[in-house]
Amino acid sequence: MSRDLAPTSISVADVCDGACAYVLPAGLPDVTALADGRVVGLRRDARGVPVFPLQLVQGQISLQQWQDLLALADRAGVPDHVVVPTLPPGRAVADGGMTVLTVRYAAGPARRVSVPLLSLRDLPLRPAASRDRLLALVDALAAVRPGADAAALPATAYALLAEQSGADGATPGPALEVPASGCRLLSPQEAAALPEEVRAARAPVPVTEGGRARLVSLRPLLPTERSCADLGQG
Repeated sequence: MSRDLAPTSISVADVCDGACAYVLPAGLPDVTALADGRVVGLRRDARGVPVFPLQLVQGQISLQQWQDLLALADRAGVPDHVVVPTLPPGRAVADGGMTVLTVRYAAGPARRVSVPLLSLRDLPLRPAASRDRLLALVDALAAVRPGADAAALPATAYALLAEQSGADGATPGPALEVPASGCRLLSPQEAAALPEEVRAARAPVPVTEGGRARLVSLRPLLPTERSCADLGQG
C-alpha cells in the first residue's frame, strides 16, 4: 500500500437528531484512534457523559490494536465499500440520528460514511451482517476510548461553528460575531473569552448577530484537524 493511501486515523461519532441529552458539535468524534498509537476522546463524568466545556483526553494503544481496528474497518467496508443497513419499510425512528465513521489518510481528504444510529441496538437494520460488522468496529473503538483517569490533551485550536436558527421567535442569545462561512478557527485564548453559555453549552446556542438569530457551538480541534475544511465546514 502506498504510504499516502495508508490510514492515519479512524474515528466514530454519533450525530444526534431529536431529543438528546447533549449534542456534540459538528459530529465531534466520540473516539479517534491514530496510527501513532494515540487514542483521543472526551473527558466524561461518572455517568459517561461528556464534561462541558469539552475537554480532550488521550490514551495509548498497541500496534496490534491499531492493526486490528484496520482489519475490522476493512471487513466492514469502511469507508468506501459499506453496504449501508436500513430499516424495513414502514419502520422509522422518531429520535434517532446517524453514526459517522471517518478515516483519514496521509494525503488527500478524509472519507466518511454515515449509517443509521448504531447505538440504538434494537433496531432491525438490514442486512444484519453489514450492521454486525459495523457494530464490531464501533465496539472496538469504544473499547479503546480513554478512561476517566486519562491524561488531558490541551487543544491547540478551537472551531466556532454557526448555522441558521430554525426556530422562529426564539429568544435571542448574546451578541456574538459569528463566521459567515459557518466556521472560524479560534486560539485557546479566544475560545476562553467567549461567553460561558457558549463555551459550556450542551447543544448549539442561539445568539444574535446583525439582528439575526444564529445557532453556534464550540469544539476543540483534534490532532488530526488543522482547518475548518477538516471538519467538513467552511
